[in-house]
Parts: sequence; structure tokens; C-alpha cells
Amino acid sequence: MLDPQDIRKHEFTRVWRGYDREEVHALLEALAREFEDVTRRAQTLAAELRDAREEAARHQKSEDTLQAAALAVQQALEEKRRATERESETLLKETRERVEAETVAAQTQVNALRTELQTLENERSRFYLRFQNLLHEQSTLLESMMDAPARKPEDTPTNAPAAPPPPAPEPDGLA
Repeated sequence: MLDPQDIRKHEFTRVWRGYDREEVHALLEALAREFEDVTRRAQTLAAELRDAREEAARHQKSEDTLQAAALAVQQALEEKRRATERESETLLKETRERVEAETVAAQTQVNALRTELQTLENERSRFYLRFQNLLHEQSTLLESMMDAPARKPEDTPTNAPAAPPPPAPEPDGLA
């Protein structure tokens, strides 16, 4: 490959009817300058191309790093989403089980309270019935005392205690 110095130093052989020497030298000098400019421009372009390739490689490396980071973030988010779903399913299941257990416990308590209420109502009914019987017996006793002739103290034995009234009969199955 020629360089500008080769063009400047090149000597042509002389012939009898040759070209004008100064014109040839002027053309060679112009060609050398032009070749110098082209060479310099080619070197500049080569350096720019090298810099552009290096920058493109840096950008490619940054892009690869960003893509890897984006993929890692996406995978982490997906794993977090799956973990959250599993956690929410577990929490929902536990909550349903707890609600069911509390419902069963509440129903058991309601049943026990109903049974106790029924027992209390039965006791109240028995009490009212016994009280009513007692009042009836007392009323009957008072009426019999009112209807009986008054006894004189001499008719009553002195050392015999008064006989208590007979006990009232209990209603069937309510005692």
C-alpha cells in the first residue's frame, strides 16, 4: 500500500518526450495531500468505528444485565405471588376451619342452653303446680277449720299433742 511519502518521493524515469516535470510533481504533491487526508480520515473513521463498537458492546452488556435483572425481578415477583397465593389459601382454609369449629361450639352451647331452659321451664311448671296444690290444701284446711265446731279446751287431751294434718299427695311424676 502506498503512503503519502511514497508518492512524494517517487521518481519517474526520464524519457525524451516525457511529461512536464513540475506539473507531474505538482500532481504528485496534490495526490499525496489528498491521500494523506483520506488516510487521516480513514484512521479517524476506524477509531470512531472502534469506539462505536466498544460503546455498542458496553450497551449490549448493560442491556444483558438489565434483561437478567428484569428476569430475576419477574421470577421473584412470580415466586412472591405464588407464596402469597399459598399463604392466602392456607389462611382461608384455617379461617374456614376456625369458623366451622366456632359454629359447632356455638351450636353446642345453644343446644345446652335450650336444654337448660327446658329444664328450668319444667322445674317452674312443677313448682307452680306444687305451689298451687299447697295453696289448695291450705285453703281446704282453712275451710275445714272454719266449718268444724269450735272445740272447748276441756275436750282436748292435755298431754296429747295436736295431730298434724296429713301430707299433701304429690302430683304423678312431678316430684
